[in-house]
Amino acid sequence: MISPVQALLARTMLKLSQKEVSAMLGFAHTTLSNIELGDSDPPASRLQQLQEFYEERGIEFTESEGIRRRQVLTKSYQGQEGFRAFMNDVYITARDVGGEIVLFNAKPEFWYKFLGEDWYKAHSERMKAIKGNFNFKVTTDIGEELFIGKAFVEYRWFSENVPGNKAFYCYGNKLAFLNFEEDDVRVLVISQNEIADAFRILFNKAWKSDTIIPSKKGKKE
Repeated sequence: MISPVQALLARTMLKLSQKEVSAMLGFAHTTLSNIELGDSDPPASRLQQLQEFYEERGIEFTESEGIRRRQVLTKSYQGQEGFRAFMNDVYITARDVGGEIVLFNAKPEFWYKFLGEDWYKAHSERMKAIKGNFNFKVTTDIGEELFIGKAFVEYRWFSENVPGNKAFYCYGNKLAFLNFEEDDVRVLVISQNEIADAFRILFNKAWKSDTIIPSKKGKKE
């Protein structure tokens, strides 16, 4: 479990204010302040929540109350519950970080299959409510018409259908590799700014030269 000193150092390294962290975690500002000052004996669940919050943002806690940035952070998800947890992370990142989100080779039917249509529709509503935070672009196979996120996503067809059931999802500082199988879904997420930014550059080059606007069939932009 992290110490008060580590909680303070981690927040400082990420250049976040107590107000920002408190709001994102649902803490009272005084609760976080007391934890960092060591003036309270908080429940272990609070410290665990803080530790997970900072670890998800690339902080590694070391011996002797130290901290350091983790160079590459990976996380994997599997099955329906795992896929839902992954999509929760997408939502939290879109809400708290925003910016450009890109998804290459989306297979909408698999989102419905492995999340459940009702679950995805609820997710769609919460994404729609914060769509001012981000710019979301998605490529699909030519001829795809199931645009399940059209309320907050710009869709285009990729100029060639991509074989296999693989997709690449970039959000915040994370790049996710999605592998859809007949009865399973696996997701591997790599968190590193340079990797995410490099993928966005490649995606946007393809977006400009190799995509087709669905409403204007056959026309490239």
